[in-house]
Amino acid sequence: MATVKEQLERVEALKAQPNRLDFSTISPIKIGMIGGHGTGPTITQESQTVIDYILRDQVAPGTGQ
Repeated sequence: MATVKEQLERVEALKAQPNRLDFSTISPIKIGMIGGHGTGPTITQESQTVIDYILRDQVAPGTGQ
């Protein structure tokens, strides 16, 4: 498992990429959730819970938008 230091180094390397996508220029940003590919139902559900919480003020209730 990677250490925090290794992950921070990875992040900095990704940020230094010349063709890095600037998400601040994209609207709307679409996020998809697909269970499977080694991601069990518990991880998928908890990921959805986190996304729902983070986007609670931007997503109209019941619309998924």
